[in-house]
Amino acid sequence: MDKVAVSIKGLVKTYPPDTRAISGLDLDIYQGDWTVLMGASGSGKTTLLNMISCMERPTSGTIEVLGKDLTSMSDRELTVFRRNNIGIVFQQYNLIPYLTALENVEIAQFFHSVVDKGSAQNVLTEVGLADRLGHTPTKLSGGEQQRVSIARAVINEPSIILADEPTGNLDRSNGKKVMEVLAKLHRKGQTILFVTHDTELARWGDRVITLSDGRVIADDRKVN
Repeated sequence: MDKVAVSIKGLVKTYPPDTRAISGLDLDIYQGDWTVLMGASGSGKTTLLNMISCMERPTSGTIEVLGKDLTSMSDRELTVFRRNNIGIVFQQYNLIPYLTALENVEIAQFFHSVVDKGSAQNVLTEVGLADRLGHTPTKLSGGEQQRVSIARAVINEPSIILADEPTGNLDRSNGKKVMEVLAKLHRKGQTILFVTHDTELARWGDRVITLSDGRVIADDRKVN
């Protein structure tokens, strides 16, 4: 039986005054899978990702990630858990503009208490940026900036990568390069939870979950 990475039971998320973003969701996400979350704007995709990434708390229900109940943790415990176990890739690259590509990756190590320039160089090489280590974000293309953000997300060897529309700001060519980097990580056994509205990108995944009004309306697994 596949091992569960994320287990969600009866999850509800509401925002004042009466907006319900997630409506009694039950969902298991398995280790080693590339799981795609799809749905129209407002379907609950990003809200769900934010709760799995410990950045928002549910109104009710439970979320277990790697066997740990997030709903029982303090804010500080959630921060430490996210830092140690989850890598996040955003649509906006969120790079520090005055730092080089290498330094943007090293700063993630700094917050993890270990800085190793060699490993930072290696992971940037893995994403195809060996010749761009000393460049600041303004001297990198959008696709290169996103690959730096992926390198930053994986440098501390997280158990799960959460990617929220990571190609949303990229042209098709750069978007494909980013997807190829994620595919390479997946082949090495990385668990990926990927949010998109693009059906073409969804084909890269093992499993596609479609949300509507905070509920699962379709759950399809690729047949090999």
